[in-house]
Amino acid sequence: MTELNTEINAALEEIKSAVDEKFKGTALAADVEKAIEKAMENKATSDDVAELKTALEALEAKLDAIPSPAVITKKVEQNMNINQVFEKALAEGGKAEADILIKNITTTQNVVGAPTDTFGLTGSMFAANPFRALASTIETSSKALVLPVRTGAYGAAEASAGNKNTTANGNAGVAEVTVMVKTIEALSNVTIEAASDIIGFDNFWAQDMLDEVAAIEAAAHVTAVEAIEGVETAGVDAVGFDDLADLHFAVAPQYRANGAFVVSTDVMKTLRTLNTASTGGDLIFDAQIGAFRLFGQPIYENAYMAGIDGGNVVAAYGDFKKGLVIANRASATVGRYEQTKPGYYTYHASLRSGAAQWHAPAVKTLTVKAA
Repeated sequence: MTELNTEINAALEEIKSAVDEKFKGTALAADVEKAIEKAMENKATSDDVAELKTALEALEAKLDAIPSPAVITKKVEQNMNINQVFEKALAEGGKAEADILIKNITTTQNVVGAPTDTFGLTGSMFAANPFRALASTIETSSKALVLPVRTGAYGAAEASAGNKNTTANGNAGVAEVTVMVKTIEALSNVTIEAASDIIGFDNFWAQDMLDEVAAIEAAAHVTAVEAIEGVETAGVDAVGFDDLADLHFAVAPQYRANGAFVVSTDVMKTLRTLNTASTGGDLIFDAQIGAFRLFGQPIYENAYMAGIDGGNVVAAYGDFKKGLVIANRASATVGRYEQTKPGYYTYHASLRSGAAQWHAPAVKTLTVKAA
């Protein structure tokens, strides 16, 4: 019996040491230690044994709850560059891959500051896509986003002494707008020797590929805007100052209050010429917002919009927060893989995004009249 007690005490002492090491200072460690000490002193009662059993089961549950190294969430320090992110992810999860939060890379260039860095990336990938900043952006984890939109007339009425009740407006209704979230990907093979020899290559290539998928997204957003109805230029294959005025006033006053222009590069050149020649142009630069203003409202250049040619949509104006919605995943993914092609790193970047018109009266477009 003495030998058995010695073996039990030795085992309990070993458990106690392990508990002290893993859960030092926690309430759970104190519970287990207390129960073990009672057993070691041969003073354990049936209640003490039950208490020890409960404490050990709680310890086992806590250990079981610890995720395996392959699924541990990788917390990346802000000052790590992409190469360090890849190496850390490879060591912890077996894949050199990282999710980059989109909200951390949407900052472009401040008027008085430097670009924002995130994991060594310059936050300019959306700089050529003003719709990204102007539209309503909703994060989703599904392949499609369905949003309600009002149809018909409003039904409000003024209550008076002779009329305390209002009637339901039969024209009012609701429809659905569906935004399809598409995957935009870029894939590139680079020799391992070249990637290893060039200092900072991972950072450069990851940035370049994210810029590439952002460019495809920008073109897709333009396609969505081109489907919006609007007005046509008065002249054939030309855009004048009066055409932009017509576009401005085609939108109801409540949507002009927070309105903004988005125009093609050709239209921006036309406005600059009008301003220089003093022929009615009203294009001024506002350093506070880092953009030009037309009719006192911001005007942004979008290089992905079409040039001035018959049938092309060359400008859009309105309250984009109400008129256009962008649905996307919260992060873009960049990865580096060496199992796909011997002697090469395969770099991959992906972005999930989609855009659609939301509240129709809020945004109008300008189309060039064809010959």
